[in-house]
Amino acid sequence: MATMSALQPQGGAGQSSGRAPRRPPGQELAAFCLLKLGRPQEALARLEGEPGQQGYAAYLRGLALANLGRLDEAVGCLRQPGLPAALAQASRQDLLTLLRLQVRARLAAQDYLGASEALGQALEVAPQDQELLRLQAELGQRMPVVFLHSGRRPQAQQTWEAAQRQDPANPEPTHCLALCYYWQARQLEEAGDQAAGQAWRGAIRNWVALVHHQGFWQGLVQGRAGIYGELPEAELTALRERLRDDLGRELARFQNQYQDQGRRDQASRLSGLALELSAEIRSAEALQHVVRSLARQGVQFRQPPPGGFMMVEHLGLSQDLQGLLNLVQTTQTNLESTEDLNWCLTGYLLPWTLLREGRHLEALQMLESTVSGPMPEPARRLMVMAQVGQAERLAKANEVEQALETLEKAAKLAAEGSGGEMVRGTLEKIAIREANRLQGQGQFDQACQFLERCLKLGHNKRLKEYLSEALNRKANKVAGDAKDRFKVGTTEFKEVERLLDRALEADPNNNAAAENKACMLLMQAAEVAQAGNPNRAIEYIKRAHSVAPNSPQVKQFMAAAGLR
Repeated sequence: MATMSALQPQGGAGQSSGRAPRRPPGQELAAFCLLKLGRPQEALARLEGEPGQQGYAAYLRGLALANLGRLDEAVGCLRQPGLPAALAQASRQDLLTLLRLQVRARLAAQDYLGASEALGQALEVAPQDQELLRLQAELGQRMPVVFLHSGRRPQAQQTWEAAQRQDPANPEPTHCLALCYYWQARQLEEAGDQAAGQAWRGAIRNWVALVHHQGFWQGLVQGRAGIYGELPEAELTALRERLRDDLGRELARFQNQYQDQGRRDQASRLSGLALELSAEIRSAEALQHVVRSLARQGVQFRQPPPGGFMMVEHLGLSQDLQGLLNLVQTTQTNLESTEDLNWCLTGYLLPWTLLREGRHLEALQMLESTVSGPMPEPARRLMVMAQVGQAERLAKANEVEQALETLEKAAKLAAEGSGGEMVRGTLEKIAIREANRLQGQGQFDQACQFLERCLKLGHNKRLKEYLSEALNRKANKVAGDAKDRFKVGTTEFKEVERLLDRALEADPNNNAAAENKACMLLMQAAEVAQAGNPNRAIEYIKRAHSVAPNSPQVKQFMAAAGLR
């Protein structure tokens, strides 16, 4: 046991708080002298029968106990009230020295909880003492484990959380918190405790941060290299991916368990937590893409903490993330990465994540349930994106009517802001796919009607061209089916003429439809010429020339009629 032989009594024996010292009792004087001579055991014996044991007697007893290594008792004596004012400063220094020794002794004995208590007392005496602050840092690394062993998990988490806030680049607190929250969440979930949600969120933010914590992986690689050799990059990547997926599998296990038990509300809660995990992963990836891009460009910026938006928000660094976004918008950073980071800051991270996972209907439902009143621009954009994605899914499932209804809603929303191009592009794909399907089944009328209906949702040049082609194909089919019956004035002839007029109205640049229309006009010119009406024939030839001026057949008729 450490001793306090360096501590000697200060002042004259038996001092009081008055201006002049009183005459000391015999035992106090004897103890004082014995301590000066380095004989603490005898000094303590002299004081054993001293009544009260306060003031100066307690002070002397504390020094004797300290020199005998009985530190806990000594601290108690030196903290006794009633010490003479003249000795207050000396007693404070003696107490501080004693408490330092007590902290070291308990650290050496691995009594970290006791060391913490002694350190707390010492810091009350001297809160700015550098040696005490150093001891506090040393003890802080061990205290969470002590708390865990003593069943005080919240205190352990608080200690690690404080260390993480002080230095997010240090992987140790993040590693400890990831494991601590993970096991706590599992235990609480199995016990049916409502507090499981917060524990899962603690696990999510630290788990994802650990996956993206370069310091953690560098330490792991270096530690392994000294024992097993270098870790191949492919193995390291696989290890990170496995770690990333482990937490998701555990959430899925509980979700499936609740579903099997018919506990839909609990299964839904776990599904929500899984979504939060996915959002944290995606926001962490977006952040890392931006950071790497800026680093490649040599741009100076404040390094964000490892992890996703949940971790950034937990550490109170959301403003730094906004500053980073403002910075990347003025650089050559990948536009998709910048867009992703922007979505992380809109407050609609979860519906955005659903969209990225192709869960359009869930995204729509979430937005409809959370947005009330005038719709903010980010929510409106997400709503358009969700409706467009849902329309594509419905169309692929051959639920075309519902797809068009959904796109109609998207078109109305897009008319209020951006997103119109997205709606037009999706409408075009759906319309052409369905028109091809109908034409492949010989349903030309239905194909044309469907295209015309789609065009009512908004102007689309490509759809008009495709409608024109469909109408021309329909005209060719009617003419081909009529065969010898296809003559001027017949029902088939009039039907083809009507179809070609519609085709050219949809797309005046459709050369195939123009050639066919010109051919129809030349047939009429020949008909009226044979009937002895050359002037009317010339009118038909001129009309054919205006429709298809480069047609060889039209040029032959023009030459025969003496026209240029």
